[in-house]
Amino acid sequence: MKDQAPEKMRVSFDLDEVLFVSEKTHKTGPPLRFPLNHFYKERLRLGTPDVVNTLQRNSKTVLPQKLPNRYRISLHIDDEAVICSLGAQYGFKTYQLYAQDDNWKEKIITWAEEVRKTVVASAAARESKGETCK
Repeated sequence: MKDQAPEKMRVSFDLDEVLFVSEKTHKTGPPLRFPLNHFYKERLRLGTPDVVNTLQRNSKTVLPQKLPNRYRISLHIDDEAVICSLGAQYGFKTYQLYAQDDNWKEKIITWAEEVRKTVVASAAARESKGETCK
């Protein structure tokens, strides 16, 4: 019998306007401490460390990048509609996040779990057809 550990999936985030946002338009986390705050002025969207840590605890690998189809990404979070619209064509699910949303963390975590279920179901279907390498 196979190990029943949850299958890892990859979640990627665009950085600009998704994780790094303007404090004028979004709720942000605290600035870095001196002297780092003078070198790194960008601010993280409020809750970013929480959502990344939760995804990682739930058997997901989290990566920041713009080319989800090159790295076998299962779910990509982006602010650009064009990138999100290309997901189906290139084999990854997307979530568009661009405006301030107090519930963004919960939405991402829920959507990631839904995507994980489809990834696991797909892998099981391929395995039952003998389409996986052993």
